[in-house]
Amino acid sequence: MPLIFVAVLGAASIYCFYKLDFFPGIVIFVWFISKLFGYRLDTFLQGLYETKTQHDSEQKYNCSIDLRIAIENVLRHSAVDTLFEKLQMKNIISIAIKKEDWVNLMVENYKKKFEKDHAVDIVRFDIKHNILWKNGTVDFFDSVYHDIFIPYEYKNGRELEEARRESIPRLDEITIGIRIRIFIVNGFIKLQVGEYSKEFTPKMIKDDKYFGVYQRFETVTSFPLLYFSYKHRIPENYLNLTVWATQYGEDIMASKPNSIDNWREIQKDFHDYNYVCSVADEESRFADKKFMDIIARFREKRDAWLNNENFGDTIKRESRYWMHGISDCNSYMSIDIDNYNASDIRERREKYLYTDYCQGEPSFQTARV
Repeated sequence: MPLIFVAVLGAASIYCFYKLDFFPGIVIFVWFISKLFGYRLDTFLQGLYETKTQHDSEQKYNCSIDLRIAIENVLRHSAVDTLFEKLQMKNIISIAIKKEDWVNLMVENYKKKFEKDHAVDIVRFDIKHNILWKNGTVDFFDSVYHDIFIPYEYKNGRELEEARRESIPRLDEITIGIRIRIFIVNGFIKLQVGEYSKEFTPKMIKDDKYFGVYQRFETVTSFPLLYFSYKHRIPENYLNLTVWATQYGEDIMASKPNSIDNWREIQKDFHDYNYVCSVADEESRFADKKFMDIIARFREKRDAWLNNENFGDTIKRESRYWMHGISDCNSYMSIDIDNYNASDIRERREKYLYTDYCQGEPSFQTARV
């Protein structure tokens, strides 16, 4: 059917509604939709259903995300070694200072700048009815993202970065300090260090005289949040699905022959994540083969990733994660997530909070002789 005819049907239905001729308007509109979707009205209705389901789940969402960064351990990571050597080669820091002493100096600079007794950076995110809060304030950036900048020099309570930033571009900030950031992308929590300029990058992806493609941040550790699915049920938009944070996206920027397989796999994982979250509260979920297959696949991916990143061990992990949240840590960061709309929390609330009676443990009296 020519596209022009479909467009005419759409315009005719709008005209009928404008003239308040509802019956012919509805008939023509249904005809228009059937032509537009090739008589696949089920596709259209399924799209409407999925949109409504996702909207309802996001409106119900109620979760807290607590993240902690062990600053000293991050600075001791091998990702910082190359930067340290380049800073010495360019006389930005003293050639005589050892890495250990430099790390201790950076830790003290962090404590002074942020007025803390311990070198642990803490940030809390709350998502309530799809509104994001960061440390108790609505975050209009609308993304789970946090970064800190630690200057190489800090004197008299005043950062040298404040005086120097006015005279240097953002991409050259690596010459006066290091940035540590933690955020969610493609369903993973990533902890990274940078922000490297082209001169300081650990990896040139595409060497170009004027622009080039180079690595700005290095990942210290990461956490596979996506594969915990209904334990947290974070709305998809806060998991930040993007092709540019994949190997496929990197290959596109570098104009290399590329494979789309890894990007397709991530998209499939997101689709499965949404399905698991949509049926997690149904009593028949354990009889749902698709649900159980996804859970098993996610568990296998999750445990392999966590073991590789030294997050706890499998036995303890299963005992911690069966409830309504997530709690784990390694040497570089810790994650604590509570899902306040989890079914077990609702059941406890209904049984113990809204009633004026409770079922206690039986009491036993020991007979005295």
